[in-house]
Amino acid sequence: MANRKPKKNYAGKTNESSLHDRCQTPDYALDPLFDYLKPEWTLWEPARGEGYLERALQAQGRTVVSGDLITGQNFFDDDHLPSQWDAMVTNPPFSVKYKWMARAYRLGKPFALIVPIDTLGAGAAQRLFKHYGFEWIFFDRRIDYGMPNIGFENSHSQFASMWVTHGLNIGRPVTFWEIKKRPQEPMQALKAVKSVQQLTLFGESN
Repeated sequence: MANRKPKKNYAGKTNESSLHDRCQTPDYALDPLFDYLKPEWTLWEPARGEGYLERALQAQGRTVVSGDLITGQNFFDDDHLPSQWDAMVTNPPFSVKYKWMARAYRLGKPFALIVPIDTLGAGAAQRLFKHYGFEWIFFDRRIDYGMPNIGFENSHSQFASMWVTHGLNIGRPVTFWEIKKRPQEPMQALKAVKSVQQLTLFGESN
């Protein structure tokens, strides 16, 4: 049997070596978005990970298509774009967040990206905001992401997060949101959870 090369993340590192690219987003992080995501939209989650955001959106009755580099769908490859989607909602890999944001703007559809708040201090991000405009959503406290080998219960985020959005017609450039945290499903149980009608970039999955 031929030796298989380890899969790499968007930064060119093996997936196992980039923990921040694998953090999972709790469902309560989506709360400030629901008033602005049209119910009839098909939402694209291109950095699915273990599916927390996808399932949270589906629980609200939203249609979701999803993919992830780990399962072979490269966000930066036009051949991997879904055949139908109206808006993107995702937690992009931190290692390529500026490149991801730039492509999101260029795709020309509404999006919401949750990123570290220090993203605002980078020249790469500021140039995008100057060119395209911005709608930012700030949280009143830090989000506890689920981390590999730690999960949610023992996670205490060391950085503040925010949503960078575009095209959602929020109506103001800055929104402040009070977080209402909820218990999250254990990460070790995720592999046993399957959605009956889970969609992927290439159709229904089992």
